[in-house]
Amino acid sequence: MKNYAKFFLKPFTIFFTVIYMLSLIIMGIAAVNVYAQDSTSRKYVTDNAGILTDDEISKLEKLCSKSSDDCKTDIFIVTLTDGFTESQLDTYLRTMMAADGYGYNNTSQSSSPDAIAFAIDMTSRKYRISSSGNSKSDISQSDMDNMVSGVKKYLSDGDYYAGCKKFVNAVEKSMNTSISYRLFNRFGIKTAIAAVAATVAIVIMMYNAKSKMTVDSRTYTKDHGFDVNARQDIFINTTVTTRHIDRGNNSSSGGSSGSSGGGNSGGGGGSF
Repeated sequence: MKNYAKFFLKPFTIFFTVIYMLSLIIMGIAAVNVYAQDSTSRKYVTDNAGILTDDEISKLEKLCSKSSDDCKTDIFIVTLTDGFTESQLDTYLRTMMAADGYGYNNTSQSSSPDAIAFAIDMTSRKYRISSSGNSKSDISQSDMDNMVSGVKKYLSDGDYYAGCKKFVNAVEKSMNTSISYRLFNRFGIKTAIAAVAATVAIVIMMYNAKSKMTVDSRTYTKDHGFDVNARQDIFINTTVTTRHIDRGNNSSSGGSSGSSGGGNSGGGGGSF
């Protein structure tokens, strides 16, 4: 009777396991779609200086759109000929974040919108990367410095498309390797994969498990018998030793050292 029950139990177990796995996968895909913002109407590249071809702008638009969703921060590029200083470029970019709605998941009107921008001024030969929100907290200062120096090489050579592409790729690399994004980026899919792997392991263990018990109460007895040894502790006496301890008046105080948190100062830039 037990074997008969086990024969029908295994197919039911497999059936419900498969249903469970499919449910987790569907929920994971749905979770990713919920957190992705609608980027179809977003303009990521504004080429007022006319230094990019139509094909280059199209490629950068697609790259910025994908990277913005991957990093959960709006990434946009602006070129102009206003003769701005680096400080003025920073102000210009931060004004754009609020005025033009740059800020992932409707954070543009907050004090720190989730956005990062790259500006090139062809008149003053200045460039600026301005970070805000999660891009300011997740990109380290060393990564920001590398980003600034990395784009400068291409700008100095007149390859503005390569410089813009370098900027976007550097942002995505920095954001996707930070602690928070390693943990939560594509969290739904990661959870589904982990659940599927765990379920497969459980199913394999169920098939390999042995139903017959090989260990019982007689396994650890000799000739089906046992001896009990009695042990008794007897209290005899207690010895107490006293010693005088000098207590001085000297006191010491510990100092504390501050540590700087992660992130960057808000961007960087220079001349090319």
